[in-house]
Amino acid sequence: MGITAFRDLVLSEGSKHYRKMPWRETANPYRILLSEVMLQQTQVDRVVSYYNAFTRTFPSINNLANASLTQVLSLWSGLGYNRRGKWLHESAQKIVREFSGEIPHSINTLTELPGIGYNTAAAICVYAFNKPEVFVETNIRTVYIHYFFKNRVNESGVHDKEILALQTEVLAQNVNPRIWYLSLMDYGAFLKKTIGNISQKKHSLSQAEHV
Repeated sequence: MGITAFRDLVLSEGSKHYRKMPWRETANPYRILLSEVMLQQTQVDRVVSYYNAFTRTFPSINNLANASLTQVLSLWSGLGYNRRGKWLHESAQKIVREFSGEIPHSINTLTELPGIGYNTAAAICVYAFNKPEVFVETNIRTVYIHYFFKNRVNESGVHDKEILALQTEVLAQNVNPRIWYLSLMDYGAFLKKTIGNISQKKHSLSQAEHV
């Protein structure tokens, strides 16, 4: 399958299988940063109620930065990996202190924040600022492996750099980065339900950073 045909197929399938989530209804960088930190190593269904509670209690990054760590961790309790709540609080304070409350627009600057790795930073740039950054996670790997690497199952393995190269080709075309990634994520989630999580089998060799 050529890249253009693949792009069109994913956009079509992603639209069919779109998943409604509260952080997808906004382009507010603070709320997107909040959601991306919460989604690290955590299922979407578990995140929704915590995201809603945080945005009600701390509607702006200044509110979060000015809260006590005890308040933040109390609200975070039950979501898991509590160090993420601590890092989120520290990141909010650093953003207010050093960037006047404006979420940084670059991966390099975002990864200087506590608990923000490359994938999280790239996702923030895509979803908050519609920048054509390239990253890979399990849903994305599932789609690419399904269409481009079926013959590699249980053989030599599929390295992330191969998928990143294809991602770069797609993003070089006339495609909206935010819509593209949402389509990839949702179609990948659908494929995982129907064909299994091939991205986690031994033929997928991931070096993607997950914080």
